[in-house]
Amino acid sequence: MPKDNDTKALASFHPESLFDFRDIYSPFLALQTLKPFLEDKQRRAFPGIQKTDDGYLIEAEMAGVPKENVSVEVKDGLLLISGKQKMEEEKDGRKMYSRSDFYQSVRLPKDADHESVKASYVDGLLKIHMKGTECKDNTKRITIE
Repeated sequence: MPKDNDTKALASFHPESLFDFRDIYSPFLALQTLKPFLEDKQRRAFPGIQKTDDGYLIEAEMAGVPKENVSVEVKDGLLLISGKQKMEEEKDGRKMYSRSDFYQSVRLPKDADHESVKASYVDGLLKIHMKGTECKDNTKRITIE
């Protein structure tokens, strides 16, 4: 049950007495003018992994990123894909620069052969092939004495 003081406080509350939150965000709203420039420059690799007859195929779209700026590594059961792109654009007599970096990791299946990894990059599509191996059953039966 509310105390008498609580009821008085609620009755005297006027939402319009709060300061305007838009004043806080107005510096950030100015950044909206950069939105058209930044939208197309953000790059992310979202690889999909597919099982093939002899192993696995992983594909990641990276349109516009030069091949020499793409890196593929295998470490601790993870496939690591990273890249970067620098852009320079002249618009209305002004030069604008942007840089985008991306990084994606994919956990590899247990039967993926990490030594057989091969990658190709054509027309903005990164394809990574790797063979599958037989999974060894690491189960050890313990005799109860």
